[in-house]
Amino acid sequence: VVVHNVKVPVTYVAQRLSCAYLFSLIVTLAAIIGPLYLAVNTRTFWPEYSYYYEQPWVRTTGEMIVITDSSSTTGRKAWSTYDSLNNQLSQYLGATSVQVWTEDDNVDGKADRLRVNVEVFLSTSPVVPASEEAQALQALDQTPVVQRAFILIP
Repeated sequence: VVVHNVKVPVTYVAQRLSCAYLFSLIVTLAAIIGPLYLAVNTRTFWPEYSYYYEQPWVRTTGEMIVITDSSSTTGRKAWSTYDSLNNQLSQYLGATSVQVWTEDDNVDGKADRLRVNVEVFLSTSPVVPASEEAQALQALDQTPVVQRAFILIP
């Protein structure tokens, strides 16, 4: 026989310093801070420095203008691959030897260097035989020395 029945609400509260509360706090902090710490300290999330090297294609069209200037009038020479410019500079036109080649140091199929070798013959005097040393030295003294040279490669 039940005479009186009253429901009493009972709430159980765990302490903040219980083992279960500390364990859940540590797991939550480790889940938030752990990946952030790994991302920042492994330097993959925000790279501070990044280098990118690209090797350009180096090639030439074979067109060139060579102009030299020296103290004597025979030292002023010009030469180009353009026929119209050569016709205009006919009084300064001189014999010129031009060699152009590329070098590929790392064998990747792209040229690393473009080498240009230009030889301008300034003197129009005949070649002196090597047996005549005095005349050879005198001819060397009279050979003009290039003071400025301009090479334009478009």
